[in-house]
Amino acid sequence: MAEIVTLLQRVAQQVRRCPEPTLIQAYRDAARQFCLESRWLRRTLDPISTDANVDRYDLVPGTSDPMLEVISVRTIVATGGSPLSSWRIGPSDPTTWNPSVQAGAPQTYAYVPEAQVDVFPVPDGAYTLTATVCCQPLFDAVELPDDLLRKWDRQLAAGALAYLYEIPGQAWSNPQMGRANRITFQAAINNAKGDEQRAYNMGTSMARIPRLFR
Repeated sequence: MAEIVTLLQRVAQQVRRCPEPTLIQAYRDAARQFCLESRWLRRTLDPISTDANVDRYDLVPGTSDPMLEVISVRTIVATGGSPLSSWRIGPSDPTTWNPSVQAGAPQTYAYVPEAQVDVFPVPDGAYTLTATVCCQPLFDAVELPDDLLRKWDRQLAAGALAYLYEIPGQAWSNPQMGRANRITFQAAINNAKGDEQRAYNMGTSMARIPRLFR
């Protein structure tokens, strides 16, 4: 994790006299928007143990990610039974679940906003659920994950600048530069979204940045 205050030089030198709390908010909000729209930032949570006749479970990042919150589920793998085996359970619409089905090994799940999951059938005992989830920084985070910054630090700075330049009536206000940085930032979100959908394995197909002037 890196403290946001240590990441501000690239932004601060372009919006001089902007207060530090405003810089931090802009950078953090850019990171939150980037993660929310792209679903790029993933974590595999600590295994969850089910209890008999309990169908809802919390999805909480571990102690190594105290500044993150879960926004969606990517995959869940269940483990249990005799002999011991593992299987992937997929998402489904909980309104189609038949309440008369007896408790048993979980076969499907439904995400419950925010950061919970229901499983079906209701477990009949102890199973282990290993969830890979998409995360974003907390609204009051003071640190950001290294893996997010390693690839996207310049793009997050563009997102922060887009917001700052568009604040009216400030010494640094510049709607034209705000628009330019917002286009760069949105292109990065689109690239990250494609990267995530390909499971990061085929490289990034760069989105074209529209021309600002004709």
